Amino acid sequence: MARTHRVCSAAALALAFVAPGLVEAAPPAPTVASGPVRFFFAPPPELRSAYQTAMTQFNNLELDAALATLDAAIAQAQAKGLSNDPALAPLLVLRGGIVYSNTGDTAQTLVAFDAAVRADYYIALPIELRSDELQQLLDQARSQLTAPPAAEPIEHTPPTPAPGQDVEIQAHMRVTMLEGFQAGLYWRPKGDSQYRSVAMETFGNLAWAVIPAAEHQDKPIEYAIYAFDANQQPIANKGDTENPLVVEFAAAKPEKTDKPPGEGAGDEDAKKKKKASGKFVRFFMDLGFGTGFGIAQGTAELSFRQFLPDDPSFGYTPREQACAIARWWGGDRAKMGRMQADLPDPLTFQTQVMADLMPTGALDGFNTGDLVANYDRSYCEQRHPVSTGLAWAPFQIAPEFGIRIADRFLISVYGRLQLVTGSRVFRGDDPSQKNNLATHYQDTIRNPMLNGAIRQRPPFTWAVGGKFRYLLRSPGRIFRPFVGFIVGGGFARLRVDMKFADDRNGNSVPDNREVPLDTLVDPLSGDMTCVPVWPYANGCSSGSDDYNLAFAVQSTGKGNKNRIDTVVLGAGFVGPTFGFQADFHKNVALFGEVDLGVWFPKATSLLVDFTIGPAFTF
Repeated sequence: MARTHRVCSAAALALAFVAPGLVEAAPPAPTVASGPVRFFFAPPPELRSAYQTAMTQFNNLELDAALATLDAAIAQAQAKGLSNDPALAPLLVLRGGIVYSNTGDTAQTLVAFDAAVRADYYIALPIELRSDELQQLLDQARSQLTAPPAAEPIEHTPPTPAPGQDVEIQAHMRVTMLEGFQAGLYWRPKGDSQYRSVAMETFGNLAWAVIPAAEHQDKPIEYAIYAFDANQQPIANKGDTENPLVVEFAAAKPEKTDKPPGEGAGDEDAKKKKKASGKFVRFFMDLGFGTGFGIAQGTAELSFRQFLPDDPSFGYTPREQACAIARWWGGDRAKMGRMQADLPDPLTFQTQVMADLMPTGALDGFNTGDLVANYDRSYCEQRHPVSTGLAWAPFQIAPEFGIRIADRFLISVYGRLQLVTGSRVFRGDDPSQKNNLATHYQDTIRNPMLNGAIRQRPPFTWAVGGKFRYLLRSPGRIFRPFVGFIVGGGFARLRVDMKFADDRNGNSVPDNREVPLDTLVDPLSGDMTCVPVWPYANGCSSGSDDYNLAFAVQSTGKGNKNRIDTVVLGAGFVGPTFGFQADFHKNVALFGEVDLGVWFPKATSLLVDFTIGPAFTF
């Protein structure tokens, strides 16, 4: 039986370059390709072993070790005068591919391929190195040489063995053979009625098989060599079963004929296709860490619309007095997920709120009739407007799970879990949680030291989406940029500086802008009217306790930090993404990307997320 040998690899693709000093520079003008030095036995096993070892090292991204393996084998072969032997061409192509994966230097690649096509004009890229750009470079290198003179598609010289020896049948395929091709030897001792089939071993464009002495028994051998494509169809032959080649164990010149395949050439054992096998990464998991920036617009999430009686453009009226009272009574509470104040309807305000607050002193000095008449729940529920501008989404993590559906296409699902929003909003204690509203009124509303303030926080912020990416460079490259798009649903939050302090005494006026009164001018009569700010009923009297208390609150509030609220984006998003993936190991990589998401319909805005982290492949 003939020995079998097949070079297999786990790499998907590679690109090529040849080490300086191993080949001469590309010639200045096309020349005729040098004739190869033919082996009459199988290519040296050390070359085949070096090729297999280097390919395994390359698959494991052990690039330096793979180069060292190939350098040693190529140098030994060249020292033996085999620089232009076709058995050396597969090593030259592989070595070039490993170097090119690091450099991308097309000039050096052409030098490398010049060496390969000089060794074997018909050398083809194995499946491990297959890519459009690499094929173009190989074709360019081949075009710099004049094709060898027309010859038979299978170059073969019949051997002249001595009696008692195994017979080595070796052939050089003088056509470009792609992956999946198979060579077959059909032979019989002269005089036998049946041909025997042997699947020939291959390396590059060389094919060979051994007929053991115990089987030919020194009888003349009639034989034919066939090449089959990946579809198991014969594409070339040397001899056929009707007019075979002959090996004589004497000095007789073997007869040579060359006709189309005849009967006996279709043996299934010889035509069986043996494809190169390889690993194909299909599943991956990324863990991204990032931050983002977006355009904040709309209204703040936690802050009621603040009243600014110190601003000439703002008019403080009984409507604002009623809102402040209703918000304090309602506790500035927010219902789950909606961030909507739990404020009373007009009837509840007239009956329950007035009745609850009358004994506390909160309504002393104010006209309850005016308060009831001017209460506007829809106005009181408004959140503070946010000026459009750039805002920050401090920190999020983005776990991702996906599959590779082709060499360059990735599809995945991912989460955007915003762990930090940067929100910093304080308000007075919730009076609805107090047993004695009168005590709470004195401790919080009427306290210049601003005791008892509590912090409000938005709920957890999350979104999920799908991601489609296209890798712009072929597998085998370390650095691979990509483009794609994202789509999904959920929420994101932008951190917004409100430019004023918190309202920790609970009257809807920022503490650092607290004043006891506002002066309104009647546009018709020109008369000036003083309106006290709640709870300063006597705020219009300069020097009164209420007047002094308001400015005491302002003095204390001036040292407070600005209120930091959030703007909610969502509940859908879509947009492009781009970034890179750096494969440092066959199972571990680093990725970085930029997502340009358009979030809608709430506060439609652009959010740019920057994410980086490790990627794990399986």
